[in-house]
Amino acid sequence: MTQADKLQEEMTIEEYMDLEEQIDEERNRIAINGTPVNETTFKEWKRKRDEIRMKERGITKEEMDKNKKKTGIQLFKFNADIFQDDAEAKDDMVYTTRTEEIEEEKKNGKKLIKER
Repeated sequence: MTQADKLQEEMTIEEYMDLEEQIDEERNRIAINGTPVNETTFKEWKRKRDEIRMKERGITKEEMDKNKKKTGIQLFKFNADIFQDDAEAKDDMVYTTRTEEIEEEKKNGKKLIKER
């Protein structure tokens, strides 16, 4: 049980209803005075936030873009030649069962892997 659940159990019905009313009032206040979030407003907010962070860190946009890590698919789309497909790769791997590992551990007198 979380702390919020415990707090809610300790509240009387009147206190709980008062809290619900306060939450509804705050939601209404934000809806009237707040900025609606859509794709355009989010992108503008994110751009401004990124600029502020770059200024705080003392880096330029070019440096930030250069240091940004790419995902595997982005690297593949950028230059597929850097990837090598090895059709025989699965044949090179050695697979052992947990029973074989335990027997090997008994022979050597030490644990090879952690218990699961």
